[in-house]
Amino acid sequence: MNCKIKKAFKELGAVVKEPKTDSIVDFFDAIELNIPLYSKAWEDNLFGIDEFRLKYKESVYENVMEHFFTPDISPNGHTWFSPKLFKPFTADYDKWQFRESDEDINVTAIREVIKDGVLEFLIIFESYSYPDHFFICLNDPHPENPTVFSTDHEEFFLEIENEGNLESFLDDFLRKDEFYRIFKNCYNEGV
Repeated sequence: MNCKIKKAFKELGAVVKEPKTDSIVDFFDAIELNIPLYSKAWEDNLFGIDEFRLKYKESVYENVMEHFFTPDISPNGHTWFSPKLFKPFTADYDKWQFRESDEDINVTAIREVIKDGVLEFLIIFESYSYPDHFFICLNDPHPENPTVFSTDHEEFFLEIENEGNLESFLDDFLRKDEFYRIFKNCYNEGV
């Protein structure tokens, strides 16, 4: 992975250790990121903020970061880091198997980037909204900055979006200082 991606993970609150090898899987195994992430699109609608205001009233500023950046909070429109192999097009995948030729499969967006080879993925993020799974291909032609794709668990591979490269995908998440600034502006306007 390139240095900008490592830096972006650190800015998001991750601990980035040295991977065992240069593989994509080992890179993601070497990352510890256990806090929720919020899309910059979330800025326009701070999901869960009204309930938070009612709960904390006077101590709202002291509790906002702990509340929204705690690993085990209830759904607040966030995304979380959850790297795991996902190989549904291989014969040894034990959950279920897909074939690219299946009628309800559409991997066109992926094949525009990954021209050849068996499709094997690494899910890197999940969310509570649509789409709820974000993944990269293990044989991406640009392993230093792979393309991120998205799909939803209710319709795996029926609708797939190309989310851009990993570097730009990570840039779409609020850093903690950005989150706090937006919260303060929103809270002050709503008081």
